[in-house]
Amino acid sequence: SDLYVGMGMPRGSAAKHMLFAYAAAGVKPAQVLQMATINAARLMQEPRLGAIESGAFADIIAVEGNPLENLTALDRVRFVMKDGTIYVTR
Repeated sequence: SDLYVGMGMPRGSAAKHMLFAYAAAGVKPAQVLQMATINAARLMQEPRLGAIESGAFADIIAVEGNPLENLTALDRVRFVMKDGTIYVTR
């Protein structure tokens, strides 16, 4: 869910906090990332979500480190593209 009302922090921080909580509860990093990306996109039943291809919404990030080994790599975002527009490069 993207509904993080009353968590006392910005929505993006709350979402990341929840991903880390899943990992702390024993969910493997790959499964956490799938829950936040492809699985959520499939629930929306929108074919342009959850795909990196021509005609898709093209939301993607790159992080420093391997989030499959350690989700805290999500704290080190180096690249952000949304709807095909680059917003962050570091």
